[in-house]
Amino acid sequence: MAIDAVTARNALYSARSSLVDAQTALAEGDLPRARSRVESAASAATRAESRTTGPHWAIVRRAPFVGDDVRMARDITEVVDAAATVANEAMGVADQVLTDEGGLPDLTVEGRIDIAPIRTMSRGLAELDLEPLRSTSRQLEASTDRPWLATITAAREETLAAADAALSLMERGQDATAIVTALLGADEPSRYLVMVQNNGELRGTGGLIGFLAVLDVADGQLELSDPEGVNPEAVLAGSDLVVRGRFQEQEFRDEPVDRPADFAARYDHIAAGSFLASTNADPDLPTVAPLVLDLYEQRTTQRLDGLITIDPLALQRMQQAVGPLELPDRVRRLAPELPHPLPADQLASVLLIDVYDVLGGPTDERRLYQSAVAEASLRSLLGGAWEATGVAEAIVDAAGGRHLQVYSRDDQTQEAILRLGVGGALTVLEADDDLLAVSANNVAGNKIDVHVAHRIGATITLAEPRVVGEEFRVRREVTRRIEVHNGVDVDAHDSYIVTSLLPARLDSQIERDPRLGLARTWVTHWLPGDAQLRATRDADGQPVTFNTDQIHGLLAVDHYLEVPAGSSAAFEVTSVATVPTRWDGSTLTYGLTIWSQGKGIPDQLDVAVEPPAGWQVIGAVFTGGGQPGGLGPGAPGTSLEAAVEDGIARLRGSATADTRLVVRLAPTRT
Repeated sequence: MAIDAVTARNALYSARSSLVDAQTALAEGDLPRARSRVESAASAATRAESRTTGPHWAIVRRAPFVGDDVRMARDITEVVDAAATVANEAMGVADQVLTDEGGLPDLTVEGRIDIAPIRTMSRGLAELDLEPLRSTSRQLEASTDRPWLATITAAREETLAAADAALSLMERGQDATAIVTALLGADEPSRYLVMVQNNGELRGTGGLIGFLAVLDVADGQLELSDPEGVNPEAVLAGSDLVVRGRFQEQEFRDEPVDRPADFAARYDHIAAGSFLASTNADPDLPTVAPLVLDLYEQRTTQRLDGLITIDPLALQRMQQAVGPLELPDRVRRLAPELPHPLPADQLASVLLIDVYDVLGGPTDERRLYQSAVAEASLRSLLGGAWEATGVAEAIVDAAGGRHLQVYSRDDQTQEAILRLGVGGALTVLEADDDLLAVSANNVAGNKIDVHVAHRIGATITLAEPRVVGEEFRVRREVTRRIEVHNGVDVDAHDSYIVTSLLPARLDSQIERDPRLGLARTWVTHWLPGDAQLRATRDADGQPVTFNTDQIHGLLAVDHYLEVPAGSSAAFEVTSVATVPTRWDGSTLTYGLTIWSQGKGIPDQLDVAVEPPAGWQVIGAVFTGGGQPGGLGPGAPGTSLEAAVEDGIARLRGSATADTRLVVRLAPTRT
C-alpha cells in the first residue's frame, strides 16, 4: 500500500503538472503540445486511480487516524481523473476544428462565414459529459473529513479550484458556440437591430444612440441595411432627456410600449417608453433591449429577433484585428484633415473627439462622417477579410467592457448570453457576491463624457458573520463614492462638445447654459434591495438631496452632479445591508462584484474591505477588470492591484470591465 500510495501521489503530481502545461500551451496557441500534455495527464490520472482502488484501500479508508487522509486522497484522485478525462474529450473536439497551430481555420468563403466548423465545435462541446467532474467536485467539496496531513488539505483546495476553472471553461465554451451559431443563422434566418452608442454622451447601457441598422443573417451570410440616423440633438424636460429625430413622432408620444411596472415608475418622467434615447438611460440591457425592439417595431412594423449594441471602442478593438479602415471618397472629402486610411487604433478618438473639432457639432457633414465610419467598420468586419482568432479575441475584449452587448428574443439563446456575460446585465459575477455598481447619464446634451475622469471608491466594514438559515451572512456598512473630475479644455474643442443645454420643456426653445464645459451628470448608486441608507454627502461631507427607486431587485440612489470645467464633485452614499459569504470551517470568503458601465473612459478604483472585530484578512485577489486603456484624462490608467495593507484588503487601479474582488478572512481569537 505504501508503494501504491507513493506511485499514486507521483502520478497525481504528474497529471496536475501536465494539465497546467496544457493550459499554458493553449494560451500560447501551441495545439500539438497541449494535446500531448492532456494525453499525459489522462494517462497519469488513470495510473493514480488504479493504484488507489482495491479491497485493502477500502479497509484503510475506515481505519482511525489515517482514514480521513486516505478518503480525501481518494476523492482528490477521482476529481483529477474526471478532469483529465473531460479535458481529453474536449481536445478531441478541438482537433476536429482547430489548425495544428491551435488557431481557428479560415472561416470566410466568398464573403460569407463558414459556420460548419463552428457548428462542429458547438455540437462536440454540447455532447461532453461534465457530470462526473461536477459530482466528484461536489463530493470533495462536501467532505467533512479532517486530514492530518497539511499536504492533503492543500491538494484539496488546489483540486477544487482547478475543477471549478475547468467546468467554467467547458460551460462557457458550450454557451459561446451555441450563441455564435444562433447569431449566424445556422438553423434559421434571423434579423437583429444594430444600435451604435456614443460614449461621449453617456447613457446607462453605454451612450446616446447614434444610428440604427438591421443585420440580416442566414447560414453565415450577413447583410447590413443602410444605417438609419437618430438625430442626437438632446432637449430637456425638467431633468428629462429625450431626442428629436425619427423616433420622436408626435403621434406616438402618448403611446408608450409595454414596459415593466418598476421601469415605468422610474423612467416614465423621461418618456423612456416613447423616446428611443431615453430608453437606454437604464443600465440593464435585458430590460432595455425589448423596449428598444418594441419601439422600432411600433415605428417601422418590423419585428426583429434581437439587438446588438456597439460603440466606437468596440469598433476600434475589432478594427485592430482587421487593419486600417478605408473610407469612400465622398466621406474622405468631408474631412480631408482627418487621417486616411483611418488607423485602427485612432478610430474611437476620431469618432468621439476629432470629428467634432474638424466638422463642428450640429452639422450634417459631421453626422454623415460618423455614420459612414461606423458603417464602413461594420462592413469591413462582415466582409470576412480577417484572421478568425484575432477577431474572436477582439470580440471577447469588447464584450468584456460592455462595448459590445447582445440580446435575443429566443429564451434559450438569451439564457446562454446571460450565462456567458455578454448580455449587459446589471448583476453580480457570482451568485453570492456583494455588488458595487455606479452608473452615469449625461443630462447636459453635450459630448463631454470622454473628457472627464470617474473615480469610484468604497470603504466596506464587515461585521461578525452569522448563520441565517443554511447561509453564512455578514452585515456590512459601506460608503460608496463617485467623484467626477472634469478636465475638459474648453478652448481646445468645438462648442458642441462643451456646450450644455439648460433644462427645458419638450416643445420649448432649446437654451444654452452660459457655463462652457459643464458636466451635468445623473449619478446612480445601485444598492441591495434591502439596504438601509445612512447618509448621502457631497465632496465636503455635506448632506445632499437624492432620490430613490426600487428596480431590478436593487435600490437606486440618484443625485445630479454639476461639475464646471477644471473642477471636481463627488456623491457618496453610506448604507448597511446583510450579504452572503462562504465559510469552509476555517476561513470566511467575501466576494464583491465591481460592475463597470460601458464608458469611453476607465474607472479609477479604490476599494477597501475592513475585517470584523476578532478577524483578520489573510488574502485578497481579483479577477477581471480589463486592461488599462480608453480616452480622457484618466486614460490609459494603471493596472489593478490587490493587496493586504495594515490588515485591510485594498484594490486600486483602473478598470475597463467588471472586476471581482475576493477577500479571505480568518478568526484571530481562540
